[in-house]
Amino acid sequence: MTCRAVITFRDIADVETMLRTKQPLVPMPSSLAGALLGLEAANGLSRNGMHATVLHLMPTLMERQLDPVSASC
Repeated sequence: MTCRAVITFRDIADVETMLRTKQPLVPMPSSLAGALLGLEAANGLSRNGMHATVLHLMPTLMERQLDPVSASC
């Protein structure tokens, strides 16, 4: 099954696809991770005029990089 509204990314070519697709096809792109790469992706989408929402399963962002006290700031 192919879904035109879902774009995964692993490299710069995928990012370029996201930027080309920033039209009504995807009115609210989302970054599906709150780790460093997902937050960087959400920031990049936002800086290119796209609305990005971070969806994260864990109670804090960047749970592998930050301890709970640091993540709560």
